[in-house]
Amino acid sequence: MTDRLAPLAQTDPTIHALIRREVERQEHGLELIASENF
Repeated sequence: MTDRLAPLAQTDPTIHALIRREVERQEHGLELIASENF
């Protein structure tokens, strides 16, 4: 798979790393939201 963010990695490595980390979090993490209904 090609990295669509590759040009960004060359332009701004810090932003590239933050976006990659957020993509990983969304793809591999699980967020639980507590319900206020008892």
